[in-house]
Amino acid sequence: MYTAAFSSEIKEIIKASRDIALETGYDYISTIHLFLADCRLNLPGSIRKYAFKDDDQLNQFIASSKIGDPPHGYQQLTLPLTKEAEDAINHAEGQRINHKQQLIKPCHIFLAAAADTTSLFTACYPDEPNLYDSLCLYYTEEGVLKPEPRKAKQNFFSRLFKGLLKK
Repeated sequence: MYTAAFSSEIKEIIKASRDIALETGYDYISTIHLFLADCRLNLPGSIRKYAFKDDDQLNQFIASSKIGDPPHGYQQLTLPLTKEAEDAINHAEGQRINHKQQLIKPCHIFLAAAADTTSLFTACYPDEPNLYDSLCLYYTEEGVLKPEPRKAKQNFFSRLFKGLLKK
């Protein structure tokens, strides 16, 4: 299924997402739980600065996400992924390839989730119609993604190629 390995950060986030899901009363892991795990761990390149201005705002969001107490016998539970979380993880490989990186990183999962208008992660940003582009910019500014080639350079080669065709 995957041609690239997960980074150590994504492995930590997937483990922590289980704890977040249980803490908030869920018996499954969705993109929201992956998102909250990333924000709570606040590893280098985390989406936390994009999403929350401070710890209080993050903690309020986690509290508002709570639907109840952890399920009975939660210590032994293995939680399934929702289809949208599974899709985000599966499509993270494509994001890794698009951004020319060796390992699948947390940013690739969130970019894949942002590209899916039906994901629970995307639902957190109803007023942001260009979430994918905004996240690309954020991750580039954070140094997690490499900047895309400059348009001027592309336009130069495009004009050069067209000029050669006319001759």
